[in-house]
Amino acid sequence: MGEQNWQVSEPLTIELDGVGEVKLALVKGRFDILVTDNPLATLEISEVDGQPLDVSFSGGVLKVEHFNSANLIQRLVNFQSTARAVLSMAVPPGTIVNAATINGDGMVSGSRQTTLRTVSGSLMSDATTGRLNLETVSGEIIARNHTGHLTAKSVSGDVTASGRLDEIRSGTVSANATFDVVGTPHAFVAKSVSGDITLRLPATIGVDVTATSASGSLVVGNERFSAPVQTTRTTAGPGSPRLAVRTSTVSGIVSVVFAPANPGSPHRGGPAENGPLNNGEGN
Repeated sequence: MGEQNWQVSEPLTIELDGVGEVKLALVKGRFDILVTDNPLATLEISEVDGQPLDVSFSGGVLKVEHFNSANLIQRLVNFQSTARAVLSMAVPPGTIVNAATINGDGMVSGSRQTTLRTVSGSLMSDATTGRLNLETVSGEIIARNHTGHLTAKSVSGDVTASGRLDEIRSGTVSANATFDVVGTPHAFVAKSVSGDITLRLPATIGVDVTATSASGSLVVGNERFSAPVQTTRTTAGPGSPRLAVRTSTVSGIVSVVFAPANPGSPHRGGPAENGPLNNGEGN
C-alpha cells in the first residue's frame, strides 16, 4: 500500500497496521502515546483548533504534525502559531517514538527508543527502554523507570530521570538535572553552567569522581568540597563496582548521594573513603 494522507481539522480516529515508528510534532495541546500488545495502532484525535494536523503513514512510519520537527530547538524558539490539538495513540510493541512540541504537554509510555523535545512544554516518559533522548529549552522533562542509555540537553528547563540507567550524558545551562539510578550504570558525564547536578545511587555502588568547576561545590555522600578552583578528584563507597563520575560546571552544585544501605550491608552512603586526591589542581 502506498502513502496514506489525512488533513485533520476535526475529531477523527484512525486504525493502522504495521506501525513501527511515530513522528509527532505539536505546537500546543496534549498527546499521550502508549505501547500496547495490540499489533494494530490506533490514533484518536479528540480536539483540533486553528491549523489542521497533517497525518501521513508510509513505510511503517506514522507522522502527525503541525510542523516539520527537524531542528526543533534551532528553528522554532520564536515560532508563533495558534495551532492546538489533543490526541492519544496506542501503538504496537517495539515502536520507536520521536515527539516534539513548542509548548504542548505529553507523555510516552513503553516505547523502545524515544526522543522527546520541547521548547516550553512539559513532557514525560514512563517505562521506556533502549535509547532515550531528552531536549528542552525551558520546559520540564521527566523520565520515569527508563532502562538503557539516557542523553539530556536543557537550557533552563529542569530534567529529572530515574531507572536502570546504563549510561547518562547530560548538558544544561541553568537547569537542574537529577538522576535516580537503579542497578550499575556504565558511565556518568554531566556538564552545567549554573544549574545543579544531582546523582542518586544505590549504596552498593562506589564512585570515582572528577569534578571541574570555577566557583561551584561538590558533595559526595556526607563530604563537601567547597568552591574547587579547577578540579576535585575523590572516591567513595565500595571498591567494586565503581562508577566513573565526570562533571563540569561553572557555578552549579554537584551532589552524589547514596541510598540507605540494606540492613547488614557493610557499605553505607557516608563520607568519601579517600577524600580529595587532588583539590584545586589543574588539568
